[in-house]
Amino acid sequence: MQIPAGTIGAYVLLRNEQQQATPLYVGRSDTCLRRRLTRHPLRGRATHFVAAPTLNRYQAFAIESAWYHRYLSSGTSITNQIHPASPARTGRRCPFCCETEIERALRRALPSFSSP
Repeated sequence: MQIPAGTIGAYVLLRNEQQQATPLYVGRSDTCLRRRLTRHPLRGRATHFVAAPTLNRYQAFAIESAWYHRYLSSGTSITNQIHPASPARTGRRCPFCCETEIERALRRALPSFSSP
């Protein structure tokens, strides 16, 4: 209830494991962070959260992407199955990716594929 209704932003759901907060999931809301957190499907597994309110959807996407890449590159096991999606109708690319979604899909499907 500390987040005002209608706040846009990114978040990390955490779980308490062995007296340490471990990241569980990285996400964002482009409309209402408060509603997203109170209705999140992993709410029962998470014990804490960190939220970063932002001024717009792209900032929320950039923070979500930064956290996503940080946790994956550090070997932290988060439950996100896919890369954060660009905000609807923006066409913005992840500022932390060097390859396109198509290149990434090709690399997974064809291990011998290398991007230009």
